[in-house]
Amino acid sequence: EQQPPAFFESKTFRIISIFLYLGGISGLGMVLALYYLMFFDSSMPDIHLKFPVSIGGHPVQKVHEYQ
Repeated sequence: EQQPPAFFESKTFRIISIFLYLGGISGLGMVLALYYLMFFDSSMPDIHLKFPVSIGGHPVQKVHEYQ
């Protein structure tokens, strides 16, 4: 007699595992996007005001007083 296939070898398990994998990846991507939207500080530090960039001795940007 032939035994029925085990659940972990069935097509149903494969489909469920693919959906769980894709859902997990998408969920982690959403968590990362929410983190960057809500908590991440994207402001530039003021170090460029203290050390202005120059190319060939000519300043690329205005020099401000660093406080």
